[in-house]
Amino acid sequence: MILVLLASFLLVAASPFPLAPSRLKIKNRTDDLAYVWMLSGETYYYFKVQPGIWIFTVERKVYRSYFRFCNRTSFHRLNLEQGLQITLPSCDRRVPAGEDRMFKIRH
Repeated sequence: MILVLLASFLLVAASPFPLAPSRLKIKNRTDDLAYVWMLSGETYYYFKVQPGIWIFTVERKVYRSYFRFCNRTSFHRLNLEQGLQITLPSCDRRVPAGEDRMFKIRH
């Protein structure tokens, strides 16, 4: 009996499928809605993000993502194998010359 329990525990621990979802934290510092689309195979998420701080749980995958805010669209590859924080800046923020990022991504 103990061997069966130990074997099942080891199989679950060695499973390539994560047991817990990943955490996505979005800080929307704009004064308007931000729209987020995330795609990975058959998995699809769509969020309307109000100004403020929002936390979402998603499957642990790498996503193609599209962000729409401040009348601009940005495309990114997001690795959500671990938690991720994204900060969307204020719409009136001046982007320095040569800077192509519309927002900050932090693991």
